[in-house]
Amino acid sequence: MATSRHHVHLFLFYCYCFLLILTSHLNQRICHSPLSQYIYYKTNLKEATSTTKPRHSSHSSTMSEKEFPAALNYTVVCGFVLLIFLTFVYPSKKGKGKSGLTPKQLELVQSSWEKVEPIADTAADIFYTKMFETEPSFRALFPEDMSKQKKALMKMLGMAVKGITDLDELVPKVQDLGRRHAKYYKVTVPMYQTVGACLLYTLEKGLGDTWTPEHKEAWALTYNILADIMIATHKE
Repeated sequence: MATSRHHVHLFLFYCYCFLLILTSHLNQRICHSPLSQYIYYKTNLKEATSTTKPRHSSHSSTMSEKEFPAALNYTVVCGFVLLIFLTFVYPSKKGKGKSGLTPKQLELVQSSWEKVEPIADTAADIFYTKMFETEPSFRALFPEDMSKQKKALMKMLGMAVKGITDLDELVPKVQDLGRRHAKYYKVTVPMYQTVGACLLYTLEKGLGDTWTPEHKEAWALTYNILADIMIATHKE
């Protein structure tokens, strides 16, 4: 809805600029029109009210044919500056949400996770198999029976994916997770890189042909956000 309103505003502003440019090419007699006189009056209102000296009788109370084009050109320039802001600067500022992900990246992460949930057991198997192959020393950090651990992993990832749009609520949970990993599992900062690589590998294998470079970028950013929050707790 907000995006649609933004597009409408841009369309109306384009129309506004077009009409101003069209008007600037009309006969100079347009300077005597009520609209142009109103613009001129508003532009000079401050000057008219800030002095107590009477105006010279030679000074016209209306805009001259020489003054109108300058005033109109000034308006057009200001209009285009605002147009550039609305087209490029404003969208770039609002493009990313509080999480740091764009709406498109959020959609990619959340929609792809919906496809992973039905194969949660398989995804967990892929993840831990890959991780223990990459770092065999990690196996000693986990219990012999991995069934509960695998369910905990998928539950944690689901919580993060669904909560990434509200970091105020998600951050305390992720911080607590980081503290527990540092205290009970003796997780170090370099381990996060390995875990992140294994997660991306799991998603790629689990999603198959639907996995794209855009998915990889969005998931990598999501994981880095969560990992940074957890790593920060190691310094406490």
